[in-house]
Amino acid sequence: MVGSQFTLPRRLLQRIAQVVLRPVVQGLVYSTSTADFISELTLNHVGLDRFRDLLFKILVDHAGIDLAHFKRKGAPEPLWTEITRLQQLRNRVIHRAEVVEPERAGLSVSVAEAVLGEIFPAVITHLGLHLHEGVRICNGPLCQFEGILSAELIARLQGRSVSAPDQDMHRTPQETADG
Repeated sequence: MVGSQFTLPRRLLQRIAQVVLRPVVQGLVYSTSTADFISELTLNHVGLDRFRDLLFKILVDHAGIDLAHFKRKGAPEPLWTEITRLQQLRNRVIHRAEVVEPERAGLSVSVAEAVLGEIFPAVITHLGLHLHEGVRICNGPLCQFEGILSAELIARLQGRSVSAPDQDMHRTPQETADG
């Protein structure tokens, strides 16, 4: 049970690499086949340090986040240091069957919360996007008026109809046509 909790930071970082870094890396390379190749080389290896410098550079250049120095609230050391230590601990738990205290498992959850609650939203914002419900990425320009204008008016401005005020404001044209 405790061992499975330590896979969270690794899996989370792999998902960040897939969701955030892959499109950015591919966008920085002009040739599609070369972009795919570079993305595969840099992002498909599981070792955190294999893409550390790439991750740090992209986050600084394209999101304004210095992951080398970013600390979660109340943490004594940078988030990346915590992630690295948790990865090492996770490896000892998985490969050597070491037993760890519950506080260390709690730390992995706190680190994952910082990544999802602070880093991820900042990346999305710096890319000119925004989140709904904390997880759904959106680029709708009229979202800033939600809560100010009626759902019906926003829907009309977006060129579609809404039957209920709480209806999803971000349906695709196909979803709208399908009813």
